[in-house]
Amino acid sequence: MRNMYLSQSMEDEITALSEQLMISYEELTLIYKLSEQLQQRKQFRELFMECANDLQELINADSLILFVKPNSKSKPIVMTAGSFPLSDEIVRTTGAYLLQRCQHTDKPILLTDLSAHPELVSIFNTVLLNVLAWPIVINNQQAGVLIVLQRSGEDEFDSTDTKLIATIARHISWFLENRMLINDLEELLMGLLSSLVNVIDAKDPYTRGHSQRVALIAMRIAQTLELSQNECDRVYLAGLLHDIGKIGINDSILSKPGKLTNKEFKTIQNHTLVGAKIISSLKQLKSIIPGVLYHHERYDGSGYPEGLRGGEIPMMGMIVGLADCFDAITSDRTYHKALDFADAIDEIRSTSASLFDPSIVAALMRYDIDQLRYELTTIPETKTPIPLTGLFAED
Repeated sequence: MRNMYLSQSMEDEITALSEQLMISYEELTLIYKLSEQLQQRKQFRELFMECANDLQELINADSLILFVKPNSKSKPIVMTAGSFPLSDEIVRTTGAYLLQRCQHTDKPILLTDLSAHPELVSIFNTVLLNVLAWPIVINNQQAGVLIVLQRSGEDEFDSTDTKLIATIARHISWFLENRMLINDLEELLMGLLSSLVNVIDAKDPYTRGHSQRVALIAMRIAQTLELSQNECDRVYLAGLLHDIGKIGINDSILSKPGKLTNKEFKTIQNHTLVGAKIISSLKQLKSIIPGVLYHHERYDGSGYPEGLRGGEIPMMGMIVGLADCFDAITSDRTYHKALDFADAIDEIRSTSASLFDPSIVAALMRYDIDQLRYELTTIPETKTPIPLTGLFAED
């Protein structure tokens, strides 16, 4: 019912203003939500999909495409969302074409008539499509493009839509720029960790490759236990660095062929404490200390350094300890010949009640032993990468 105190034009103006305020509120809500998501350390694909779903509702888009190619040699990052069916070929061809068009502009590309763009007509096989594209800039270089597609006949993109897409594109640019910086730091840390592992393994020719094998076995146990990806990564790193404390032990003790004296054995035992101390000096590695410190604890309390028993032993320490034991008995050492994998499994099964948590032993039993044997023998070829997501993510 019309308000008797307002003219029709005034009512229309108020209605239009209310609608504009509602749109602005929805846009601000989306931008605020995106800012929060960027701070939650989510996987980028998850973040993009959440953002895309909200964005589609606001601007009535049929599909979104993110196409990012940081340099000529890198494989493009391609993500899509929406109801408009697009093949991989269409997505990649469209992304490459519009990225090329954006190379020499910092403004959006808005296309409402594809007949003037035969390249896009051949890609989509239609001229009835509205296209809005905004460049993604990383380190002052145009490295990608955010594309919004809308079937003709719908409301065309307007200046409000363009501003919103610009804001989203800038957020994506900041995220990817920060991700690249983190990747550089991760590569530096990975190089340092690899160097440490090589120094440790080089001290004893009989244990060369031991750290990588323990890391892989431990990670497979963690995966079989269905731990989170971050936890599995941390277990891998703990396995890789479990013997880091041996870096300060004299080579003559580490490679001694005969029986160790009590004093020498005590020196060897101290490597868990020394390793934990080394790890504790680096903030990002503190989460793997339990694997380094407690991998020689035993379920019956006969281990070291603290003689923990049963549930007192952190799971990471028990997993790495079992992986360490399995690799030790399946490798040639100065004091014994390697056991076949099947015999090693039988030996571990027979001692699991006293030395290892039965549930963790069961996880090792469930993993395909033939597959594990193959993976361990191909480590030198594949150079198993060091996963670092577990260092920078919080469960």
